[in-house]
Amino acid sequence: MNAIDRGNARSIGDALHLTYGVKNANQTAALITSICMLLFRSWHQRVKRLTTAQVADILELLRADIETVLDLINGSRLRAFAPAAIPAALVLACQKHRKDAMQFAKCLISGAGLDEKSPILALRNAILGGKSFGGSETERSAAMYLVLGRIKEYLEDQQPKPNFRQTALIYSKFVSPEFEEQLACILELQREEFDEVNVSGEALNAEPVSAEPVSGKSVKLTPFALSLVKGKEMSERVNARAARNGI
Repeated sequence: MNAIDRGNARSIGDALHLTYGVKNANQTAALITSICMLLFRSWHQRVKRLTTAQVADILELLRADIETVLDLINGSRLRAFAPAAIPAALVLACQKHRKDAMQFAKCLISGAGLDEKSPILALRNAILGGKSFGGSETERSAAMYLVLGRIKEYLEDQQPKPNFRQTALIYSKFVSPEFEEQLACILELQREEFDEVNVSGEALNAEPVSAEPVSGKSVKLTPFALSLVKGKEMSERVNARAARNGI
Protein backbone atom coordinates (compact mmCIF):
# COMPACT_ATOMS: atom_id res chain seq x y z
CA MET A 1 0.00 0.00 0.00
CA ASN A 2 1.31 3.46 -0.88
CA ALA A 3 1.72 5.97 1.93
CA ILE A 4 1.07 9.69 1.56
CA ASP A 5 3.60 12.14 2.97
CA ARG A 6 1.43 14.98 4.27
CA GLY A 7 4.42 17.23 4.90
CA ASN A 8 4.15 17.24 8.70
CA ALA A 9 7.29 18.38 10.46
CA ARG A 10 9.24 15.48 11.94
CA SER A 11 10.88 15.57 15.33
CA ILE A 12 14.57 14.85 15.82
CA GLY A 13 13.58 11.47 17.26
CA ASP A 14 11.58 10.73 14.10
CA ALA A 15 14.57 11.60 11.90
CA LEU A 16 16.92 9.40 13.91
CA HIS A 17 14.52 6.47 13.85
CA LEU A 18 13.11 6.66 10.31
CA THR A 19 16.35 7.49 8.50
CA TYR A 20 18.93 5.63 10.59
CA GLY A 21 17.03 3.10 12.64
CA VAL A 22 18.21 4.43 16.01
CA LYS A 23 16.63 2.46 18.86
CA ASN A 24 14.62 4.42 21.41
CA ALA A 25 15.08 7.50 19.25
CA ASN A 26 12.81 9.88 21.17
CA GLN A 27 14.39 8.87 24.48
CA THR A 28 17.83 9.34 22.94
CA ALA A 29 17.02 12.85 21.73
CA ALA A 30 15.55 13.82 25.13
CA LEU A 31 18.56 12.37 26.96
CA ILE A 32 21.05 14.31 24.84
CA THR A 33 19.04 17.51 25.28
CA SER A 34 19.05 17.00 29.06
CA ILE A 35 22.85 16.63 29.14
CA CYS A 36 23.33 19.82 27.10
CA MET A 37 20.81 21.65 29.27
CA LEU A 38 22.74 20.69 32.41
CA LEU A 39 26.18 21.58 31.07
CA PHE A 40 25.25 24.77 29.18
CA ARG A 41 22.23 26.28 30.88
CA SER A 42 22.37 29.81 29.44
CA TRP A 43 22.86 28.41 25.93
CA HIS A 44 19.80 26.19 26.35
CA GLN A 45 17.70 29.06 27.69
CA ARG A 46 18.57 31.01 24.55
CA VAL A 47 18.38 28.29 21.89
CA LYS A 48 15.96 25.78 23.49
CA ARG A 49 16.28 23.20 20.71
CA LEU A 50 19.17 21.26 19.23
CA THR A 51 19.39 20.59 15.52
CA THR A 52 19.27 17.05 14.18
CA ALA A 53 22.92 17.34 13.08
CA GLN A 54 23.99 18.38 16.57
CA VAL A 55 22.12 15.49 18.17
CA ALA A 56 23.69 13.11 15.66
CA ASP A 57 27.21 14.36 16.42
CA ILE A 58 26.68 14.00 20.16
CA LEU A 59 25.11 10.57 19.64
CA GLU A 60 28.29 9.41 17.95
CA LEU A 61 30.26 10.37 21.07
CA LEU A 62 27.88 8.69 23.51
CA ARG A 63 26.09 6.02 21.51
CA ALA A 64 27.37 2.89 23.27
CA ASP A 65 26.63 4.25 26.74
CA ILE A 66 23.21 5.60 25.70
CA GLU A 67 22.14 2.28 24.19
CA THR A 68 23.34 0.28 27.21
CA VAL A 69 21.63 2.53 29.76
CA LEU A 70 18.35 2.74 27.83
CA ASP A 71 18.30 -1.03 27.33
CA LEU A 72 18.64 -1.46 31.10
CA ILE A 73 15.89 1.03 31.87
CA ASN A 74 13.45 -0.14 29.22
CA GLY A 75 14.06 -3.77 30.14
CA SER A 76 12.88 -3.10 33.69
CA ARG A 77 9.35 -2.15 32.52
CA LEU A 78 9.19 0.32 35.43
CA ARG A 79 8.07 3.64 33.97
CA ALA A 80 9.38 5.54 37.00
CA PHE A 81 12.92 5.16 35.60
CA ALA A 82 11.96 6.54 32.17
CA PRO A 83 12.21 10.35 32.66
CA ALA A 84 15.18 11.62 30.63
CA ALA A 85 16.97 13.11 33.66
CA ILE A 86 17.70 9.63 35.07
CA PRO A 87 19.37 7.97 32.04
CA ALA A 88 21.01 11.30 31.13
CA ALA A 89 22.76 11.47 34.50
CA LEU A 90 23.82 7.83 34.25
CA VAL A 91 25.28 8.36 30.76
CA LEU A 92 27.08 11.50 31.92
CA ALA A 93 28.61 9.60 34.85
CA CYS A 94 29.90 6.97 32.41
CA GLN A 95 32.23 9.48 30.76
CA LYS A 96 34.70 9.33 33.68
CA HIS A 97 33.50 6.30 35.67
CA ARG A 98 32.01 3.89 33.14
CA LYS A 99 32.46 0.60 34.98
CA ASP A 100 31.21 1.90 38.34
CA ALA A 101 28.39 3.92 36.78
CA MET A 102 27.11 0.87 34.89
CA GLN A 103 27.22 -1.21 38.07
CA PHE A 104 25.31 1.55 39.85
CA ALA A 105 22.70 1.55 37.06
CA LYS A 106 22.24 -2.23 37.19
CA CYS A 107 21.76 -2.20 40.97
CA LEU A 108 19.44 0.80 40.75
CA ILE A 109 17.17 -0.97 38.28
CA SER A 110 17.17 -4.40 39.93
CA GLY A 111 17.20 -3.32 43.57
CA ALA A 112 18.79 -6.65 44.48
CA GLY A 113 21.05 -6.99 47.53
CA LEU A 114 21.16 -3.31 48.46
CA ASP A 115 22.16 -2.34 51.98
CA GLU A 116 19.69 -0.11 53.79
CA LYS A 117 22.34 2.63 53.98
CA SER A 118 23.23 2.40 50.29
CA PRO A 119 22.97 5.61 48.23
CA ILE A 120 21.64 3.42 45.41
CA LEU A 121 18.71 2.33 47.59
CA ALA A 122 18.10 5.94 48.66
CA LEU A 123 17.84 6.97 45.00
CA ARG A 124 15.70 3.97 44.07
CA ASN A 125 13.28 4.73 46.89
CA ALA A 126 13.04 8.36 45.77
CA ILE A 127 12.31 7.33 42.18
CA LEU A 128 9.75 4.67 43.03
CA GLY A 129 8.30 6.81 45.81
CA GLY A 130 6.96 9.35 43.36
CA LYS A 131 9.58 12.12 43.45
CA SER A 132 9.36 14.24 40.32
CA PHE A 133 12.20 13.69 37.84
CA GLY A 134 10.60 15.70 35.03
CA GLY A 135 8.73 18.97 34.77
CA SER A 136 10.49 22.28 34.26
CA GLU A 137 14.11 22.74 33.20
CA THR A 138 15.02 23.61 36.79
CA GLU A 139 13.35 20.45 38.09
CA ARG A 140 15.07 18.27 35.49
CA SER A 141 18.48 19.77 36.31
CA ALA A 142 17.85 19.23 40.02
CA ALA A 143 16.86 15.61 39.29
CA MET A 144 20.10 15.02 37.35
CA TYR A 145 22.08 16.48 40.24
CA LEU A 146 20.29 14.16 42.66
CA VAL A 147 21.26 11.13 40.56
CA LEU A 148 24.85 12.34 40.15
CA GLY A 149 25.07 13.10 43.85
CA ARG A 150 24.04 9.55 44.76
CA ILE A 151 26.55 8.15 42.27
CA LYS A 152 29.26 10.33 43.84
CA GLU A 153 28.37 8.94 47.28
CA TYR A 154 28.55 5.41 45.86
CA LEU A 155 31.96 6.03 44.29
CA GLU A 156 33.30 7.46 47.55
CA ASP A 157 31.72 4.73 49.71
CA GLN A 158 29.62 7.24 51.62
CA GLN A 159 26.19 6.92 53.19
CA PRO A 160 23.42 8.96 51.53
CA LYS A 161 23.04 12.47 52.88
CA PRO A 162 19.47 13.57 53.62
CA ASN A 163 20.14 16.88 51.87
CA PHE A 164 22.92 18.00 49.60
CA ARG A 165 23.52 21.10 47.53
CA GLN A 166 23.94 21.32 43.79
CA THR A 167 27.62 22.16 43.71
CA ALA A 168 30.43 22.37 41.22
CA LEU A 169 32.12 19.56 43.17
CA ILE A 170 29.49 17.15 41.88
CA TYR A 171 29.76 18.66 38.40
CA SER A 172 33.56 18.33 38.24
CA LYS A 173 33.41 14.72 39.49
CA PHE A 174 31.80 13.63 36.23
CA VAL A 175 32.58 16.22 33.53
CA SER A 176 36.05 16.47 32.05
CA PRO A 177 37.13 19.69 30.30
CA GLU A 178 37.80 17.68 27.14
CA PHE A 179 34.28 16.23 27.05
CA GLU A 180 32.73 19.61 27.79
CA GLU A 181 34.70 21.26 25.01
CA GLN A 182 33.70 18.57 22.53
CA LEU A 183 30.05 19.30 23.23
CA ALA A 184 30.63 23.04 23.14
CA CYS A 185 32.19 22.74 19.68
CA ILE A 186 29.29 20.67 18.36
CA LEU A 187 26.83 23.24 19.71
CA GLU A 188 28.90 26.03 18.12
CA LEU A 189 29.00 27.70 21.50
CA GLN A 190 30.76 31.03 21.75
CA ARG A 191 33.60 31.27 24.26
CA GLU A 192 31.82 33.89 26.38
CA GLU A 193 28.90 31.50 26.84
CA PHE A 194 31.13 28.50 27.43
CA ASP A 195 33.21 30.12 30.18
CA GLU A 196 30.32 31.49 32.20
CA VAL A 197 28.14 28.42 32.34
CA ASN A 198 27.81 25.56 34.67
CA VAL A 199 24.75 24.61 36.63
CA SER A 200 26.06 26.06 39.88
CA GLY A 201 26.46 29.43 38.14
CA GLU A 202 30.21 29.52 38.78
CA ALA A 203 32.82 30.26 36.11
CA LEU A 204 34.68 27.17 34.96
CA ASN A 205 37.88 29.12 34.43
CA ALA A 206 39.16 32.61 35.01
CA GLU A 207 40.66 33.31 31.61
CA PRO A 208 39.67 36.58 29.88
CA VAL A 209 36.42 36.30 27.98
CA SER A 210 36.74 36.13 24.23
CA ALA A 211 34.17 36.11 21.46
CA GLU A 212 36.12 33.48 19.53
CA PRO A 213 34.42 30.10 18.98
CA VAL A 214 35.59 27.20 21.13
CA SER A 215 38.47 25.28 19.61
CA GLY A 216 37.32 22.01 18.12
CA LYS A 217 40.64 20.38 17.39
CA SER A 218 39.56 17.13 19.07
CA VAL A 219 36.21 16.98 17.27
CA LYS A 220 35.53 15.71 13.77
CA LEU A 221 32.22 15.75 11.99
CA THR A 222 31.04 12.17 11.64
CA PRO A 223 29.64 10.63 8.44
CA PHE A 224 26.47 9.90 10.41
CA ALA A 225 25.98 13.58 11.23
CA LEU A 226 26.99 14.83 7.79
CA SER A 227 24.50 12.51 6.13
CA LEU A 228 21.72 14.20 8.12
CA VAL A 229 22.53 17.61 6.68
CA LYS A 230 20.32 18.47 3.73
CA GLY A 231 20.44 21.33 1.28
CA LYS A 232 23.06 23.84 0.24
CA GLU A 233 22.53 26.24 3.15
CA MET A 234 23.00 23.52 5.77
CA SER A 235 26.02 22.12 3.95
CA GLU A 236 27.64 25.55 3.87
CA ARG A 237 27.03 25.94 7.61
CA VAL A 238 28.70 22.61 8.38
CA ASN A 239 31.62 23.35 6.08
CA ALA A 240 32.11 26.75 7.74
CA ARG A 241 32.17 25.12 11.15
CA ALA A 242 34.74 22.58 9.95
CA ALA A 243 36.93 25.36 8.53
CA ARG A 244 36.78 27.29 11.81
CA ASN A 245 37.80 24.21 13.73
CA GLY A 246 40.66 23.34 11.39
CA ILE A 247 39.18 20.02 10.29
